[in-house]
Amino acid sequence: MVERKCMIKQELLERLNRPGPQGLWIEPLLDPAQIGELTTDLRLGYDFLVSIVTRRPYIGVAKDDAGFRAVSSYFQPTRRELGERFILYPDQIVLTTTLEYVALPSDVYADVFTRSSYTSSGNCSEHNDAARVSGVLPNRDVQS
Repeated sequence: MVERKCMIKQELLERLNRPGPQGLWIEPLLDPAQIGELTTDLRLGYDFLVSIVTRRPYIGVAKDDAGFRAVSSYFQPTRRELGERFILYPDQIVLTTTLEYVALPSDVYADVFTRSSYTSSGNCSEHNDAARVSGVLPNRDVQS
């Protein structure tokens, strides 16, 4: 089993410049200020999936469940322009993209949190605004 760790800024910057499977990849990284001592700020993308209110208290993903529905049936896609407002209502779930593409080596993980300003405004709670992502490397040699 691979031991995974979070990195401090110095390690992160070193890994960004390292080629191969131990390197870290964040593109486009437009401003060096996006990288903090323990965090990297990612910007929200244009595409959002907004939850649709249903009578079910959960999203069932087991195909053998009698009430199985495709996950996409629980969400409505929407697109916003850069800088356009997006209103998040109480108890609403929103899945989104980031403008950055991120690839992590197998010995690194990332905890993804909303900004503390969103949590302070009451839009997020401590128990539902985080996700853990383990290292996955795409083929970085692909030319577009």
